[in-house]
Amino acid sequence: MSTISYPYIEFSTGVPVIQGTRIKVRHIAAEHVHWLWEAPQIQRRHPDLNLAQIHSALAYYYDHKDEIDTALARDEELADELREECEQSPVRQKLRGLGLIS
Repeated sequence: MSTISYPYIEFSTGVPVIQGTRIKVRHIAAEHVHWLWEAPQIQRRHPDLNLAQIHSALAYYYDHKDEIDTALARDEELADELREECEQSPVRQKLRGLGLIS
């Protein structure tokens, strides 16, 4: 069995990132999946990345799709939980009571 290497991808604390940056592969994958952006559109959002780096991140994503999709789903669940917590905070409730927010 051969080991596949991905140019421009390294691991930071066990998480695949684009080499020399702090940009996680899953963030590039999220932009590709959720916004339906292709590499040139992703590059416009991240002008410090070149197309080879983005393509390498997308290749890594497609080779590890289930794992990264699971991580993205966990991220979304956590964001939903945090939003709900913020909605129920005492400060927001007080502001609602004063009619300052809805």
